[in-house]
Amino acid sequence: FGSSLPFCSSVAPLPEFIDMDGGSHGRNPDSFYVEDCRLVQTSTHEIQTTAGQITKLLGTLEGEEDFQRCRAMVDDAVRRSSETGMFLNRIKEHQHQATTAVEKGNRRAMYQKLSGNLEITARVLEDVVRRFAAEEQKRSEVFETSTSIVPNASDEDALLSGLGDAAGGPSVKASSRPAQMEKFSVETVERPLQSRVGDLKQLRRIYTDLASAASESQKTSFDTFERHVASVAPDLEQGRDDLLLRYDGAAQRQRKMLFAGGAGFVLLVLGYYFIL
Repeated sequence: FGSSLPFCSSVAPLPEFIDMDGGSHGRNPDSFYVEDCRLVQTSTHEIQTTAGQITKLLGTLEGEEDFQRCRAMVDDAVRRSSETGMFLNRIKEHQHQATTAVEKGNRRAMYQKLSGNLEITARVLEDVVRRFAAEEQKRSEVFETSTSIVPNASDEDALLSGLGDAAGGPSVKASSRPAQMEKFSVETVERPLQSRVGDLKQLRRIYTDLASAASESQKTSFDTFERHVASVAPDLEQGRDDLLLRYDGAAQRQRKMLFAGGAGFVLLVLGYYFIL
């Protein structure tokens, strides 16, 4: 993947759906098709670029700032993948607006190309998200290890109580800390991991639906081809019979000509013999 484009989080979001039945009657319907194709192609490339940037960043993750930056890029790439899938569905619907068989075939080929690119991109992004989830899991394990080193509550209460008495102030209870630690654990570790699981399911649904649509399209094309062959089969059979009749007639005429020529030659020889 290239890394020359800006991060996906800084790229302007895709425009909202344009209602073809209102507000834009002056536009040629083909322009919507061209615009959607451009949007899908551009967005797919940006997702690929972002996936490459995330992969590069995964090798240098250090502090919380890096994790937050990478997390934002992952969330944005997954969101854009879903939006691109919606635009791709619109391109599929554009096929029904084609007025000729050639145009319909061209639009079907374009949809298959864009669909294949997005399917591959979603699979690659799924692998990148899985790697980032593994890094978050490592981070959660480090966090759990660090929290397990905290002294037990009774010892810590006694220590903080002594510090409060020595300072002439109220004693501090450590019993209030577990709730804060639990809240920090949920917000910093558990929720991001749950979010990654949702991202993986979403990406898997995208490329699974695209693969199913491609398979269904191929089956439909094959069924159409079979029906076409079945419809022209009688014509082919009739044509074969016509050719056989023509061939048989030509062969009979050729045999007659050969017989007549042979008979004429024999008569010529006999006549020449009797003359002599």
